[in-house]
Amino acid sequence: MIGTSVALCIGEMARGEVNPEHVEKIISGTACDRPECWDQVVMKYRLKYWTGVEDEAETLLRKFIKEGRIEQPRLTHWRMPDREAKLWVNSEEEIVWC
Repeated sequence: MIGTSVALCIGEMARGEVNPEHVEKIISGTACDRPECWDQVVMKYRLKYWTGVEDEAETLLRKFIKEGRIEQPRLTHWRMPDREAKLWVNSEEEIVWC
């Protein structure tokens, strides 16, 4: 399974709605090219998207980053997944791009 939003997919995994072991990767709309950028994302998402599971979500995100399971196409071109169309897909061919 592939996620299309760091904020929403990590939140669902942290809340136990999706098993992280079943997630191949997340293709995100983020564009973080250094650790400080991820720190800012974490601070924002803890308040807005991960309420009640802040620590679990941050731990999952940092694990996914370390394992290379976060892809950020905006770092190389301006294309990103449309998470409103599909949050979870089975293959990259199913992703709707913005």
